[in-house]
Amino acid sequence: MRPLRLLVPLALLACTGDSADPNVFRGLSEPAQIRRDDFGVVHVTGATAADVYYASGYAQATDRLFQMDQMRRRAYGRRAEVLPDRVGDDLLVRHFDMRRLGTEAAERVRTEHPETHRLVVAWVAGVNARIDEILEGRAPLPYGFQLFDYAPERWDTIDPYAVGKLILFNNANQLEFDLLATVRTTRAANRLPTALPSDARERLARFSERMRDLRPGASNNWAIDGRHTRDGRPLIAGDPHQPLASPAVATTARSTWRASRSWARPRCSSATTATSRGPQRPRIRTGWIWWRCA
Repeated sequence: MRPLRLLVPLALLACTGDSADPNVFRGLSEPAQIRRDDFGVVHVTGATAADVYYASGYAQATDRLFQMDQMRRRAYGRRAEVLPDRVGDDLLVRHFDMRRLGTEAAERVRTEHPETHRLVVAWVAGVNARIDEILEGRAPLPYGFQLFDYAPERWDTIDPYAVGKLILFNNANQLEFDLLATVRTTRAANRLPTALPSDARERLARFSERMRDLRPGASNNWAIDGRHTRDGRPLIAGDPHQPLASPAVATTARSTWRASRSWARPRCSSATTATSRGPQRPRIRTGWIWWRCA
């Protein structure tokens, strides 16, 4: 395994701002390390979960910043600023106001799960550390930005939440549920017409086609109660239905943090995760976590 770089200088860059502000990263508690193995998989090691998320954000921005920027622009309806043929998609997604939904989600997580929110803040700080290097000329401008001749913008704490809402909208069936609920409600109130408009099929087909870019598919998951398994243990599984794309829709990473009292497991001294995650936000998509506990 060859070292990618040590993040000692990043500790100095991170220790700025008001430490009492829940939306400001307080800085690395110790220098974190990023290494890349022979398969290109990033391995992050840090003293705390926040340190690891900071380093992970930096690593993800190093590898996938243009992809991250495009996904954020898609959530906010801003892709046409650099890709003029996306005007129609931008107008459509703005109807759903992902920024508002992301803002509401961020406030809810900050209030109800402050430790989780602090990890998101740390990840965003790591992303911005890499962006600052690029804007200051200390790191090269990624190819995509060169190709379309624009510079990356720093991330806000709201951004990962807004992107998450867009991904949820892509994979959920809420829109179909709302349409069906509306039909059932009007039928129950005897307000449903005796016959649908003659062009209903064509209109629904146009609607489906128009939503295709925003609704590429969905995933499924299932669980089996231990009463129905051979060893009495429950089973849970997920099947993420994701399209083939280049760059891929997920990145692979391994993260390890050491802490005398981990916030998630107070009696555990360290945790290691091997995961697949979306490059646009810090959430773990699939994988496993191993705790070393007393």
